[in-house]
Amino acid sequence: MTEGSSSADVTATNPLDNFTSKLSAASFKLDKFPKLTNQTDYPLWRDSAKLIFEVMGCWTIVDGTREPPVKAEGEDDKVYQENLDHYLSLYRWASIFFLETVDFQEEDRCPSV
Repeated sequence: MTEGSSSADVTATNPLDNFTSKLSAASFKLDKFPKLTNQTDYPLWRDSAKLIFEVMGCWTIVDGTREPPVKAEGEDDKVYQENLDHYLSLYRWASIFFLETVDFQEEDRCPSV
């Protein structure tokens, strides 16, 4: 590790991070992805979604095991900002994925309390 870098540096955590950080939502045609429209669709959607999240490098954000980076004492501002930007990019991609692939019909929603 060089001075001013941290173990959380995006280039040091996963060799695929540099690759996946260059991918965008436009890289996948989500309109062709199986939609989650009801409980019957869930198993296929879940398995397909997990695979895509793993390929895109954001599965650990979706499953809650990866937290946003916290600036360590003495950490270079540029390194921290790169790590935060990378995390937010993956978080946004996952959010867009959910918005594009989950399509519950009105009758499938839980009734209001």
